[in-house]
Amino acid sequence: MKKVSIKDIVIYDTHHYNNNPLKLLYEPLAIPISYLLVRYTNILPNTITILSLVFGLFAALFNFFSIPYWPALLFYIAYLLDFVDGKMARTLGTTSAFGKRFDILVDRLIFSALSLSYIYIFLSSERSTELFLFSSYIFLFFYIDIIEYSGKIFRYMKGEEISQPGKNTDRTAWYKTFTDLKLWIPKRTTTLPIVFVFSPLFGYYQELYILSILILVLVMISYLTQAVKKLFIKKLRHHS
Repeated sequence: MKKVSIKDIVIYDTHHYNNNPLKLLYEPLAIPISYLLVRYTNILPNTITILSLVFGLFAALFNFFSIPYWPALLFYIAYLLDFVDGKMARTLGTTSAFGKRFDILVDRLIFSALSLSYIYIFLSSERSTELFLFSSYIFLFFYIDIIEYSGKIFRYMKGEEISQPGKNTDRTAWYKTFTDLKLWIPKRTTTLPIVFVFSPLFGYYQELYILSILILVLVMISYLTQAVKKLFIKKLRHHS
C-alpha cells in the first residue's frame, strides 16, 4: 500500500486540461479512481492507456453495428481513463516522453475509429447534413494535427530540437498566426464529450444541428476566455 492521498493526486495534477470547461464530467471520477489505483494496485499508467484504447475501439465497433447508447458509454469510459493515466503518472513520477507520445497515439486511434464509424453511419443512411457537419468537425482537428506535427518533422530534418508533445518552440510568423487562429477553436477534449457522448444520448442519429450550435458556443467561450486571460496578463505586466 503506497502512502498517497487525494490531495497528492490534485497537487501533482498540473495538466493543461484543467482549463477544460467540461472538466466536471471527469474530475469527480478521475481523481478518486486515480487515487485507488495508485494506492492499492501496481497497475502502470500505460496499462490504463491500453485499457482506454480497448474501450474506445469497442465503442467504434458497437457504433458500426448501430447499437444504441453503448458507444456513448464505452467512449465515456475511454475518455475518463485518458485523464486517469496522466494523473497516475504525475503522482507516481513516471511521466516520460514515450508515455506522452503513446497517450497521443491512443487518443488519435480512438478519435479516428469513432469518426470512421459515424461517417459510415451517415453515408449508409444518406444523411448529407450530418455527414457535412461531422466531416467538417473531424477535418478541423486533423488539420490542426497536420500543421503541428509537420512543423516538428521539418525542424527534426533541419537538426533542430523537437519539443515535448503539447509544447511548441517554433516562434515563426506563420506559426504565431496559426496559434492565434487556434484561439477560435475549442480544445479537442472539450468537444469530444459533446460529439461522442451527449449527441448519441440525445438524438445524434436523428439530428446534428444541435451539435453545430454547441460547438459554436464552445468556440466563443474558448475565444473569450483566452482574450480575457491575455488582457488580464497584459494589465498585470503594465502595473508591475
